[in-house]
Amino acid sequence: MQEIDAGVRDAKARGEGRVLALADCFTAVLYNGLGRYAEALAAAQRVCEFDDLGLYGWALIELIEAVARSDAIVQARDALDCLELRTRASGTDWALGTQARS
Repeated sequence: MQEIDAGVRDAKARGEGRVLALADCFTAVLYNGLGRYAEALAAAQRVCEFDDLGLYGWALIELIEAVARSDAIVQARDALDCLELRTRASGTDWALGTQARS
């Protein structure tokens, strides 16, 4: 987590918002993996505030996992609806597998 924090400080100093979103995405992955779902949820929500083409889909996956493990079913459904729009448009095996897993 120290590396992520250092990257956030540097990105803030340079005004690089995309790096901040990337750091939050990494943080969501890390905290979901550690079973710290409330913290993963907060990080994923920050990324999902903006529909960034490169990170939004990844953050949705982490958001869905965090809310599902936190029993926030309504929020999970909303996030899954957003993810399904993207995965159906893509139609790749990976996208459809991610949708099924979520």
